Amino acid sequence: MKNEKYLIESVVTKDYTTPYAQEDTYKRFIEIWYLGKKANLAYYQVMTMKYLFPEENTINTLLRKIASTFNYLEVGINEENRIAKVFNLSAIKLKWEKIQLSITTIHKGYEIENYCISITNLLEDEQSLIAFLNQKNVLGLLFNGHPKEEDKVIRKGEDLFEYRNGILIEFIINETNNNTNLKYSLLWLGSLEINDKNT
Repeated sequence: MKNEKYLIESVVTKDYTTPYAQEDTYKRFIEIWYLGKKANLAYYQVMTMKYLFPEENTINTLLRKIASTFNYLEVGINEENRIAKVFNLSAIKLKWEKIQLSITTIHKGYEIENYCISITNLLEDEQSLIAFLNQKNVLGLLFNGHPKEEDKVIRKGEDLFEYRNGILIEFIINETNNNTNLKYSLLWLGSLEINDKNT
């Protein structure tokens, strides 16, 4: 059983072209296990071990609770290195039902109800869930559509993509959208020095 650890980070900078720029950083430590083949797909278990949010407040506590719905995933990866199947969808739905009940018992209001409905709807359609998981800020940096290679480094401006010995070492990509700069990065935690620095 092959196990790898990664740090996935999203940096959101609002009003980045003004003196009033505000930057928020969201981090997740994940572990992945490759368990062979299942239904003609590469079978992985992905577990989020820890979340680091910019600050502790009601919204981030709520986001962490909602995100925990997806803490444990069993996914099938196709030949294009994209998520193509979620094997434990039923278990995720059951977990979400409990989390949703917990949230709506404490928090009331139209926005909360709508948000919960959107997640319920997402889980009712596996293809929508797969599209969600393939987003860059979820697992789209890890399962990114690039075939695994022995040694490959691509640089495009600030963007970086690197494989070493068949392992994805680092992936950094920048996007700009509506006066907001988004930087997504994935870092392989393959050394004690990196692990000690980020835990």
